[in-house]
Amino acid sequence: MKYFLLNQHPYFKGAFRLNHWKEMINPAWISPGEFYKIPRSCVITVDMDETTAFPDLIITPFLLFSKLLLDVANMYGEAFYSRDIVLVNPKEHESRPYSLILLDTIKPESTLWKVKNLFFLDIEQRRELIASQDFIESILRRGAKGIEIKEFTLLTGEDER
Repeated sequence: MKYFLLNQHPYFKGAFRLNHWKEMINPAWISPGEFYKIPRSCVITVDMDETTAFPDLIITPFLLFSKLLLDVANMYGEAFYSRDIVLVNPKEHESRPYSLILLDTIKPESTLWKVKNLFFLDIEQRRELIASQDFIESILRRGAKGIEIKEFTLLTGEDER
């Protein structure tokens, strides 16, 4: 099976910013043992250009999935913890629901990746979001926006650049 690095499109990294999120979500809580401390739902304001759309994937400061990505992840039966987050753009009077997602993080030498369609992989001191070809095709068919994909060779642990 082919795998891909799934990232937020670089355009959104500068044009889209979450405000005051640390007041509601302590970064230390985004772990299996502490996740229960995150409120079941919360509202976070965003700064974004008036021409910027809400992306379907947000990687930083934590993993957020739009309803589109969440539905596909659920369709593939992925196991994860989640919390409801509403992002509000007060300048444009717009809001969008998201889910904060806590996925498994797998080491390259593990064989767990063989049974997963979506997971984090520890690669050379960084954590990358990895998705199966089936998952990628499903979100592309549904019109996912704000994403960047690169083919990834999982067996060697190196991405094809």
